[in-house]
Parts: sequence; C-alpha cells; structure tokens
Amino acid sequence: MLILPSGHNTFTLAQRRVLRKRTQERSTHIKSARQILLVFQMVKLQKVKITVLKRFSPSEVFPESPVTPVGPMEACELLRDRQEFIVENLQMPKGFCTSAWVSIYGNVRLLAFGGNLPWFKEKGVAINCCSDGLRPVIFKLERV
Repeated sequence: MLILPSGHNTFTLAQRRVLRKRTQERSTHIKSARQILLVFQMVKLQKVKITVLKRFSPSEVFPESPVTPVGPMEACELLRDRQEFIVENLQMPKGFCTSAWVSIYGNVRLLAFGGNLPWFKEKGVAINCCSDGLRPVIFKLERV
C-alpha cells in the first residue's frame, strides 16, 4: 500500500517513474516464479522413503557430556528405530521431526528429482543424520 505525504494527492513525474519501474520488476519476478512452478509441475517427483536407522543417547555420543542438561536426556523420543516415512511431493511426512527434516531435506530433494550421491555405489540412496549434537538420529533415504 502506498501512502502519499500529507497534503499531496498526486505523484510527481519522478515518483511515477519509480512506481512504474518497481511494478515492472515485480512483474518480471512473478513471471520467473511462474516459470519455475511450471518446470516443477512438468517434472515427476519420485517418492523417497526415510528409515530411522539408529537413535543415539547422549551417553553413546560422549563419555562425559560437554554441557549440563536441565533434566535427564535419552535418545530422541519423537522417533523410533526402524520407523519408516514416505515423502511425497517434497512434503514433510506427518509425525516427522521438523528439525530433522531441515537437516535431511537437501538429500530428500536430490533423490526426489532423480539425483544420486557420487560416493555411494548404490543409486538413489543417502545416509543422513539430524543436527542434534547430543542425541543424533541416523536416517537412510531411498528413492522409491
């Protein structure tokens, strides 16, 4: 929304030029976003299976904790070993940890678009972990 200075009800020529330029820039940006959306719609995304391989408790990671927890800390309570999730259309599965999703999303996206990691012989596979430094969770990602 544009607010004119008090007492003014018209734009100067310079203000009109700036407004016209900004409108054109936004229009170009919107066209680019629409083009990107069309490309995404043309590409068939693969499903990706996420398997929880192992949850670690702090005592398994450190013999002596580098920080003092407020209360007792065990392995991640949100996920379970061998639990599986299916990712469709790059949407985080229900019940999945948001923090872990942020950590693994790059490789989920890579696999969904058909990419492979060059350091594994297996195609369509990645091993990732969440970013919880005291009680990490290791995931296996597989293109389905």
